[in-house]
Amino acid sequence: MNLLVIHPVVQVIAIFLALYTAYLGLQRTRSLHFGKQARFRRDLHAGLGTVSLVTLLGGMAGGAIMASRFLEDHQPLESLHGKGGLILLPFLLIGLFTGFYLYIAPPKGKILSIIHGVNNLIILGMILFQVFTGIYFASHL
Repeated sequence: MNLLVIHPVVQVIAIFLALYTAYLGLQRTRSLHFGKQARFRRDLHAGLGTVSLVTLLGGMAGGAIMASRFLEDHQPLESLHGKGGLILLPFLLIGLFTGFYLYIAPPKGKILSIIHGVNNLIILGMILFQVFTGIYFASHL
């Protein structure tokens, strides 16, 4: 198997985990912000969210390393896909740290949970951009 296939396969798995984690988070949003009855599976949300965000971070690093080693004519951080990954990086870190804090010491207010949710919805939108730029990048190798 070509080593360059590892990056997109791992990232697709992380994306599906992130989508399911977002679904779980929306249940919390329904109950916390809209007063609807919804069961929030907090431990599952936190666990899968951590796995998906850490996997996305690792995939970013792995993709950049593999592209720089195996694709002599391409500098991964100079492509639109690479630049998108760099822009995504702080959002992934914010998602991890706010999620960790919300899990360890849930605050009384709703502001941090709103920041966490909006940040992670931005991540999902940016991931869609990364999917398209990744396909474009791979098709022009």
